[in-house]
Amino acid sequence: MDKIEIKDIDVEFYFNLIKEPNLGIRRIDFIGPLRGLENLMTEYFSLKLYFEYYFICLVHKHFEKIVKMSPKSIENWCKYIDKKYKIKFYNQHGEKTNSTKFTEKLIDALGYKKLQEKELKIHFKKHGINSCVYCNCQYTVNFINNQKEASNYQIDHIFPKSKYPFFSVSLFNLVPSCANCNLNKGSIKFELDKYCHPYIESFSVLFNFAIDEDIKSLTSVIKKESEIKIEITNKKNLKVKNHDELFDLTGIYSNFSNIAAEIIELGRFLPKSKREELLNKYNSENSGTKLIPDIETLDRIILRAYPNSNAHNERPLSKFIGDIARYGDYF
Repeated sequence: MDKIEIKDIDVEFYFNLIKEPNLGIRRIDFIGPLRGLENLMTEYFSLKLYFEYYFICLVHKHFEKIVKMSPKSIENWCKYIDKKYKIKFYNQHGEKTNSTKFTEKLIDALGYKKLQEKELKIHFKKHGINSCVYCNCQYTVNFINNQKEASNYQIDHIFPKSKYPFFSVSLFNLVPSCANCNLNKGSIKFELDKYCHPYIESFSVLFNFAIDEDIKSLTSVIKKESEIKIEITNKKNLKVKNHDELFDLTGIYSNFSNIAAEIIELGRFLPKSKREELLNKYNSENSGTKLIPDIETLDRIILRAYPNSNAHNERPLSKFIGDIARYGDYF
């Protein structure tokens, strides 16, 4: 939900990571994107399919530029392809997108499936993105299963690879996503003026999670948690409206009324003055050593989230918990 901040040095790190397949982290069955494109060039030249051949030549020649291309430039190229050469890459039947054989071969040549297994995980882990950038509801982390590395998240192509395979490994077209959000998004026509792009802006600053004001007047919110209705503010904003409809944030977060109730009760029993008192007492009992350095760290421990802005991607529900905590007078 927060903007993914990428520095120039990170862009270079990513490019070198996917360009070189032999950095000690790659299996021997992966030859890398450039050699993959070269092999595909040879195949299409021998078949005398010259559009495909020359297109692959262009991708190979401008590979670095494509990998590092900005979101706006990606969008412009997608519009150009849709206008001129759409039939070469996909066919659209209602909401269903059918990729051409050329699209599938181009994705394979660029090595997306192989890169997804390790390199892309390394990149996202390096940036501390541990939750779905669309819903902030589920973890996006790796785990070990039977001594094999596995994953409980997917990588979404903002501009879908089923339509635009040449951007299947482009840095600013890839984001970690939970399976539900990736499925809901599908191959929609993504437009920068209608949706939040995770590398351009923070969706989290456009709205807040809220609940009915009357809830706070209840003697015991816990006993009435089933009556709590989670709302999303600022739906008049086109991007908020579209995001909520696409990923069903309202439906997802309607399941967390119990968490909202607990946060409101925490605000009653642990107001800021009491938390500061606990912090000072804890640190003084440990010879003045600041084991918990500040109130912000204590809040993170108590709430089990990163409630402050710019850190929502680090743990699921951080945006929700932070908003409800502010609403319920925890802060």
